[in-house]
Amino acid sequence: MRRGFTQHHFPRYYVYLLQSARQERTYIGSTNSLQRRLAEHNAGSIPSTKNGRPWRCTYSEAYDNESDARLREQRLKYHGNALRELKVRSGLASKQPRRRSGAGFTLIEVVITLGVFSIASLMAVNLFVFYVQQQRRTVSQQELQSDARALIEEVADQLREGTLDYAYYQANFPGEAGREKLFSALDGTGNSCLVVVDPLNQQVRYRLQNGAVEKLTVVSADTTPCETATGWVNVTPADLTVDAFTIAVAPTENPFAARSPQSCTADIQCRWGTTCFNPGTTTCQFEKNSTCFCTPQKFSYAETDVGDAYFPLHPRVTFSLHVSRQAAQQTLQQVFQTTIASRVFKNADKLNRYAN
Repeated sequence: MRRGFTQHHFPRYYVYLLQSARQERTYIGSTNSLQRRLAEHNAGSIPSTKNGRPWRCTYSEAYDNESDARLREQRLKYHGNALRELKVRSGLASKQPRRRSGAGFTLIEVVITLGVFSIASLMAVNLFVFYVQQQRRTVSQQELQSDARALIEEVADQLREGTLDYAYYQANFPGEAGREKLFSALDGTGNSCLVVVDPLNQQVRYRLQNGAVEKLTVVSADTTPCETATGWVNVTPADLTVDAFTIAVAPTENPFAARSPQSCTADIQCRWGTTCFNPGTTTCQFEKNSTCFCTPQKFSYAETDVGDAYFPLHPRVTFSLHVSRQAAQQTLQQVFQTTIASRVFKNADKLNRYAN
């Protein structure tokens, strides 16, 4: 039975509330001798209350057995509302505004705790959003690179297996204009396009049109201008925008064109990697009827009056793509450039490549 004693015997166990005379501190305990326990507290025998001496007992409850007293003690210690009610009953509520011994939270503590929690939550959310955005950007950048490489390989495969169609440029851009077109941006105007002849003698064309690279395959090579040709097919991956497509071709003249022999009196007069004299001498590399002629050099260094120079017998095309894509409310951009050499080789001895 709590609070008080039975009709037949006096209680033997007490739950008590102590108030420190020096500090704003209270203490909850239980004992079978209230006077002895209070004396022990004030004598400093109890480590947990040694620093708060002297103590005075402001409230006590009597119980018939120890288990009831212990249960009440634990409830007061670890349930703030129960202790708060007890302090109000004993007149200590106004003197103890802060939480002590499990007395719960004050209003200021709740406000501060909520504020700290809100700031920490906001920081965590912002960090998570930033991480997700970076992950999406990384994935989008990888997809952009993959799609751009696929487009590059589409063009590169045709350049490796075929040869540049010099005849198209000579027909549509005679003279110096043809050379300029081999160093130009394929912006879809002025018949600007990349024209290649594949091993089956089919003509494959590429141009830039409305932010996409288009492809046209012609069964037999012809010189129809790109602007008037029909049947173009978009080969650009979805959602990929090609902002610029430029080419640079070397050499700008057809290295496989048949030419008449060129007479010479010095190496400097010969073209396309050919020489007039034997290296380091004044004897002709090729002589007929007492006249020196330029003769080809097979894929090697040639000594000329202006120093050593390498003259390949196959064309190379350097092309660049400037691509972009909208992803996660951002515009991703990247520039790719590569040089592709044709794998088509022809015997220089069977080509009269040493003329003008």
